[in-house]
Amino acid sequence: MANAAVNITSPVGRLVAGSLYDAQDKDAEGKPLVIKNGPNAGQQRVDFFFAVAIPKESGHTHWAQTDWGAKSGRKVTPSFRRPRSPPTSLGRSLMAIAK
Repeated sequence: MANAAVNITSPVGRLVAGSLYDAQDKDAEGKPLVIKNGPNAGQQRVDFFFAVAIPKESGHTHWAQTDWGAKSGRKVTPSFRRPRSPPTSLGRSLMAIAK
């Protein structure tokens, strides 16, 4: 049952970044995006990115406290558990500033 579909309906939001239709085929430096590992390594790939802004609900300080947020958190979080990578130099700098 781990892969059972779950319908999650969020409140109405607005698209604030990216596109639902236009794929990105280059990175921030203008280089083509390629698959880095596996049998298809070196082949070109595309990414899609979009961000949606959803108004906060009164009485909630975090989206995960809402009904739809809690439901999505229970479904999505186990799928994205990965070992943490060591902090980048920027991350180390920010941690040093925070101390």
